[in-house]
Amino acid sequence: MAHLIPQDVIEKIRDEIPVEEVVRHFLPLKPSGRSFVALCPFHKEKTPSFHVNPERGIFYCFGCQKGGDVYRFLMEKEGMSFPEAVEWCASRLGIDLSRYAADEPGGERRGALFEVTAWAQEWFQSCLEGPDGAEARRYARERGLTPETVGAFGLGWAPETGQSLPQAAAAAGHPQEILLQTGLLGRKEGRSPFAYFRSRLIFPVRGVASKIHGFGGRILGPGEPKYLNTPETSIFQKRSILYALPDARPQIVRGRRALLVEGYLDALTLHQSGWNQTVATCGTAFTPEQAAVLGRYAETVYLVFDGDRAGRKAAYQAADVALAGGLDVRIVRLPEGRDPADLISDGEVGLLQEAIENAPGLVGCMAEEVARRGDKREVKERALHHLRQTLGKVSDPIRAELMAQEAAEVFGVPRRLLRPEPTPHQRRSREGDPASRDDTPHAEQEAVKGPWSELESSLLRHAMAGRGARRRLFEVLGAEDFRDPRLGEVFQALHALDGELGERCDKRLLDRAQESIHAVVGRLLMEMPEGEIDLIAEIETLLDRRRQLLEDERKQARRQEIQRRYHAGEDWRQEVRPEDDEGESRGGHQA
Repeated sequence: MAHLIPQDVIEKIRDEIPVEEVVRHFLPLKPSGRSFVALCPFHKEKTPSFHVNPERGIFYCFGCQKGGDVYRFLMEKEGMSFPEAVEWCASRLGIDLSRYAADEPGGERRGALFEVTAWAQEWFQSCLEGPDGAEARRYARERGLTPETVGAFGLGWAPETGQSLPQAAAAAGHPQEILLQTGLLGRKEGRSPFAYFRSRLIFPVRGVASKIHGFGGRILGPGEPKYLNTPETSIFQKRSILYALPDARPQIVRGRRALLVEGYLDALTLHQSGWNQTVATCGTAFTPEQAAVLGRYAETVYLVFDGDRAGRKAAYQAADVALAGGLDVRIVRLPEGRDPADLISDGEVGLLQEAIENAPGLVGCMAEEVARRGDKREVKERALHHLRQTLGKVSDPIRAELMAQEAAEVFGVPRRLLRPEPTPHQRRSREGDPASRDDTPHAEQEAVKGPWSELESSLLRHAMAGRGARRRLFEVLGAEDFRDPRLGEVFQALHALDGELGERCDKRLLDRAQESIHAVVGRLLMEMPEGEIDLIAEIETLLDRRRQLLEDERKQARRQEIQRRYHAGEDWRQEVRPEDDEGESRGGHQA
């Protein structure tokens, strides 16, 4: 929704919510002058280097160089998307953003659908807590779920009668047509609409924004299917959603790893036992769409599937999908016929912990499988053919090459047999296709060290602190005059956005700057000079220092040229004329 909110509303929300209050929601802050400090949540440290500046509305870590505004903090810390971060802040301020949903195609209808699913969850939960839910509560206890877990994940009970839900919905004022569109009601020709879920323990399925998109239901006694999910609707597509993701996301972002299981009960049992980075598929095999969602938050996925033949087959299929989606993979090997919930309920948490900690990658797992089956030639051949096909799908060419080298060593075959022709995407990457490049800074883009780096940073800090100083700098220098290319990009952003920025730069510069220089901008904003100082005079002093550095470089170049000629036996007394300096400034001002 947030992409439809006017920019001035997005800025108003960000300006009104105190950045220190948002950060304090997740971290303990200590006052430090006009700012606050804390141990950085993005890297391990013993001395606080994470700073929050309320006046400028930004945070910055001088250790890992992460920085930005309140939205950036929520995106980095909690793995939220930008729309989710805006909605999170708006809800804390009591600002209703639902009126902007009407501008989105189908926005009003989607809002009505989510309103009904939220109501249904509360109704199912009340049924579980009532007399009719006794059997379901007993089942949950027998499967090891505590009342706290049941309540935290909003589990419920669907009564046996098919008319209880539609009658309750009608009493609450929810139109029958909306319930049909959410999949809560089913309809057969010649019959009145009836409840889709009956006599089932209900698991609400939330999307990344924590709204309820659909439900899963488990039958308690005999009958098929054992699990039933909401049919495909405009808000529930099983291929694109992961169960328990909103609950798991903070821990996944923190550790950059996720545990993937096959069932709702497995996910809940693992969460309850401390593995709260666990998500589950919703009755489907792991899909590319789910891999893309998970890839926003994790680098590695641990596949914790059942320890039987079907579970191993599903794990190999999921590994292929994950690797193709850019994720690294570990396959957790469980004892034959056991699933993760069984191990926990049987008191074998240590065995599960060991299996997770020692989980091999796909190559190692297949090698173990071949050895387990007697190292037979036909089994080995099938494993190698599978690996060759998988390597052709791996999106990261470096990971594919390392996996090929590992497989060649483990299985004792030439590496060339395991690396198929590169995919078109990989070929473009190798050939330097701009479409395949990312914005990650490379070695040549690293910060320039020494006096130039500090001088150029100081020029920008003072320029950010006042419009007059900023415009004086624009008269004298251009982006190409900066030795540090990242600082040159900051200068370019300042120049392009000068009309939109205030007298003193603030977090709006972060809004407009490119992602690649956010950390640099955050540091410069945090270090802007304070107090009553003559910024233009400071800029002139720094420009004089720059001219002196250039002159020192020219003198050093002349000395080196004289030494070179002397050692080469040339006439070193001949006048050495330095090349024209590229730093000649505009308007006759040599800077």
